[in-house]
Amino acid sequence: LFPKKKTIIFAARFVDIKRPLLFIDIIHYLYSNYKSEVEDWEVLIYGSGELKPKIQNLITSYNLAQKITINYADDLSNVLSKTSLFVSTQDIENFTSLSMLEAMAAGNAIVAFNVGQSHYFVKHSENGYLSANGNIELMAKNILKYIKLPAEEKLKFQVKSRQLATEVHTKENFVNELQSFWQE
Repeated sequence: LFPKKKTIIFAARFVDIKRPLLFIDIIHYLYSNYKSEVEDWEVLIYGSGELKPKIQNLITSYNLAQKITINYADDLSNVLSKTSLFVSTQDIENFTSLSMLEAMAAGNAIVAFNVGQSHYFVKHSENGYLSANGNIELMAKNILKYIKLPAEEKLKFQVKSRQLATEVHTKENFVNELQSFWQE
């Protein structure tokens, strides 16, 4: 796996269902309650969309402009190869989240809300952590739990994410599942 930086990434369209404002609330909670544990971690937000002005305003109102960077890229592979932790605040469903799958293939641990079929991607305490939907405190504590892991445990999460993305969630397996569904 690539050398990983101490970086948390959120990558999604800036629309309500992806809940980027909730991600900012989670980061605010972390910095308000666990500043010393997270201050050497970088936070990136990648995406675009109608909520961008609200995202920027919320970052400013929480005084997090020095901690959170907003970017956009058509291809995130170079970025995800360096980040450590992908966070999904998506509502309703994470299956199949292309950004999450790309992050996993690049060896990122995942922290996500346990919605829909998220458990297909996130194996709790193996490649990430699942949090109760909408629970800002639990999501922040799960991010912190990952941050506090020893390096060798973080590596296990990274390897498991990559294995799930490259061996389990393949297009061949998807086609087989789809064919099986229709045959039944």
